Amino acid sequence: MNIELWRNVKIVDTSATATKRLIKIIAVSLVTAILLGTTIGHTKTMDKNNEINKYDYVKKKIKDDEDFKILPYTLKYSEKDSKGNKKLIIENFQTGGYGHKIKKGETHAHFTYTREYWEGIFENDFEIALKGARKIIPEENLDPKAFGILVEMVYQMGESNVKGFEKAIGHLKNKEYTLASDQLLYNFDDNGDMKGWTNWHKQTPERATEAAELLSSL
Repeated sequence: MNIELWRNVKIVDTSATATKRLIKIIAVSLVTAILLGTTIGHTKTMDKNNEINKYDYVKKKIKDDEDFKILPYTLKYSEKDSKGNKKLIIENFQTGGYGHKIKKGETHAHFTYTREYWEGIFENDFEIALKGARKIIPEENLDPKAFGILVEMVYQMGESNVKGFEKAIGHLKNKEYTLASDQLLYNFDDNGDMKGWTNWHKQTPERATEAAELLSSL
C-alpha cells in the first residue's frame, strides 16, 4: 500500500510539474509575441519616420529657393533672347506660398491665406514632385543628392518640362553627373558646340548653377 501510494503521489507530482512547465512555456511565448509585435511596430514607425525625414533637406532647399509669399502675386522677370536682348516676361497666372502655381478655379476659402494653409499646399506639391521625379528616374538608381536635385527641378518646372532635358536625364541614368550638369546649363548643337543657356538657367540662373555645381561634385 505504501509503495502504491508513493507511486500515485509521484505520478501526481509529475503531472503538476508538467502543467507548470506548460504554463511557463505559454507565458514565455505570449511575452515573446508581445515584444516581437512591439518591436515590429516600433521598427515600422522608425522606417516611416526615416522615410519622411530623409527628404527634409530637399524640402528646406526648395523652400529657401522658392522663398515664401503669403499673398498671391504675378511673377515678372527679365529674360534674354537669342540676340542677347532683354525682354520682360509676365506670367499669366498667380503664384503663392512656396512657389505654388495657382491653377484656374483654385481659390482659398474667403481668400484668407495663412502660413499653415501654404504649408499644407507645399506638402502636397512636394509629394507630386517626388512621384514625378521617381517616374523619370527610380530613386535607388541615383545618388541621393542627385535625386534631390531632380525632385526640386520637377517641383519648379513640372514633370513634363524636366523630361525635356533628355540628354541630361540620359547622363543621370548612367551616373555621369558632370556631363548631366553641363546639359542643365547649356544648349548644345549636333556637333557638341554650346549655343546658349537653357531656359532654366535663363529664368533662375543662380538656382540652376548651384544645382549643376552640386551635380558635378558627385
